[in-house]
Formats: sequence, structure tokens, C-alpha cells
Amino acid sequence: MKDFLAYLEEGNFPADRERYLRLHTWWTGNDEHRRNTEVQMYMTDADKANLEVLIELLDDENQSDLLMKAEAYRELGKFEEAKEVLLKCDPSFAPEATDAIWQLCVKRDGFVREISG
Repeated sequence: MKDFLAYLEEGNFPADRERYLRLHTWWTGNDEHRRNTEVQMYMTDADKANLEVLIELLDDENQSDLLMKAEAYRELGKFEEAKEVLLKCDPSFAPEATDAIWQLCVKRDGFVREISG
């Protein structure tokens, strides 16, 4: 993840390249959190900053992006924003994942969790 962040700091990228890098930075960081099963890890400031920028790069017209945006808000502890985004999702698109994220928001759980569906 540090490699992605260092690379992102090097300069300006086209939006699609930056989106790719930030998305993979997020996923790589989440993998680190999932491997540590004994303790719930908190996000670093760099993780949070990456997600804040990634949220702006996601497309509200794309159902997958909406779901990722909701999950990013949830992991940032912005539960109401996450729920607002989930309400924009097509109910037939990934209903299990949508429900899982919604339930975690209700519980005010911002920790990395495996979301399937």
C-alpha cells in the first residue's frame, strides 16, 4: 500500500489512472486489516485521505461505484452519508452487499469487514 501512496504523491494522473491507483490502495490496505484477525485495526490518516479522494472519483451513475462509495463512507465512519448513497442504489443490484453495508451502518461499525454479494 505504501508503494501506491508514494506513487500517487509523485504527480498528477489522468482521473482513470488515479481512480485505479486509489482503489487498489484501498483494497491493499483492507487486505492488511483482514489478515490481522486478533485486533480490529483503525485506518491511518493516509488511508482516510485516500478514501476521501477516491469517493470523489467514483461515478454516481455506476452501480458498482455507488456500492464502493457507500462502503468507503462507512469505513470512514460517515454512516449517514453511506446510507444516503445506498438509497441511490438499484435494489436489484447486489442486494446482499447493500443490506450488509446498511446493517453495519446501523451498528455504526466502521471497521473493515468482508462484504459478499
